[in-house]
Amino acid sequence: MLTKKEVVYLNRDNEISLILKQNDSAVDLYGVTDMTLVVGDYLIASSNASSQLIRWNDPTYATGEVRMTLGKSSILKEGYYEATLTLFDVSATAGLVWDSNVPIWVRPDPGTT
Repeated sequence: MLTKKEVVYLNRDNEISLILKQNDSAVDLYGVTDMTLVVGDYLIASSNASSQLIRWNDPTYATGEVRMTLGKSSILKEGYYEATLTLFDVSATAGLVWDSNVPIWVRPDPGTT
């Protein structure tokens, strides 16, 4: 479970970087095929393509690392959310809820306020 509040600035490139762990050890995400993040009423889906908002399988990332560039999302609105992160792979085709309490604070672009 994650306890740190993550801040997203709309229209900015700020990145959220998480290390997913199980029993205090980083989890190998090699077999993960898709991830979804539900932020309020908004669904952000990714298959790890370089143009997508959620990435995890990159040789430069640490084991278990997930990077999110949610400020580039065109659907998120300002507010505080408890997001749900779900991982999919060949053995969990219905999805494995990794965390259902990811605290995300979506803030306006500081250059427009």
